[in-house]
Amino acid sequence: MPTRHFPDRIEIELHIDPENVAKSTVFSIPLYRNGAPLWRQGLDGAGAIDVAVIEIDRAALPQPTVFRAFTPNNLTPPDGGVEIGAPCW
Repeated sequence: MPTRHFPDRIEIELHIDPENVAKSTVFSIPLYRNGAPLWRQGLDGAGAIDVAVIEIDRAALPQPTVFRAFTPNNLTPPDGGVEIGAPCW
């Protein structure tokens, strides 16, 4: 049964100090403009999948914001296991 829940934004926490990861701020990303969705939904042969993307306007981000890209070193190796409840850092 549909929940009739229609959020209008996503809020993410951004780190704003490279020396202190405890310093952060919340950034709100709108999901709609003039009633039209701003995200792009992933599709496969059966239709929509549980993957979507949304563009973030870099000029709208708070200053300073710390960006660090993930690399393969940040991922669990294919033969590595992850215990339930293990911290993700």
